[in-house]
Amino acid sequence: MSPPVFRRRPAATAALAAALVLCAAAPAQARLCRIAAVEGAGAELWVEGRWRDVASADLPLALPPVAAILRTGPEARVRLACDDGVEATLGTSSELNLATLTEPAPDGGVVMRLIRGVVAAAARGAWPRFEIRSPLVIAAVRSTEWLVVHDPAEGSAVFVRAGEVAVRALEGSGAATLGPGEGVDMPPGGPLSPVKT
Repeated sequence: MSPPVFRRRPAATAALAAALVLCAAAPAQARLCRIAAVEGAGAELWVEGRWRDVASADLPLALPPVAAILRTGPEARVRLACDDGVEATLGTSSELNLATLTEPAPDGGVVMRLIRGVVAAAARGAWPRFEIRSPLVIAAVRSTEWLVVHDPAEGSAVFVRAGEVAVRALEGSGAATLGPGEGVDMPPGGPLSPVKT
């Protein structure tokens, strides 16, 4: 297939070029996400300066397009679903900062910030970037399923179910590329452990 020829319509070409520049400069729109499922009791959402209980009766519950934190107790798990195909499950005794999920990066990418606990994600879209950040590591992927765990006393860990994940230490050195069935640990103070199967 030959490339398109624009010699016959210079005005249309100029208008298209101007539109592309405007689109590139436009900020990414807020991602519309919701709490799709809650298992067990003890899920809470921090919004407008207070914790609000989240129960199955509230579902589906749209996440606010403002800074919010979702946390689960020792018996609760929460599944999140977004309008662009992002899916994540927050495990028991976990906290996830939702601000970077509902407000995409300028490049339209996906960033989740795990405060503590476990979050599993499925990346089945065409985002320019898909990352889960814990206080110690950044796990970045495309088209895969993986899990990130963080405990302030024990550190962070990343495990891959399918696809490939690039993991690097948030501070200092240490990086690894994980395939299916592989994982890596990062204790507080580092370094990144060797890849484990």
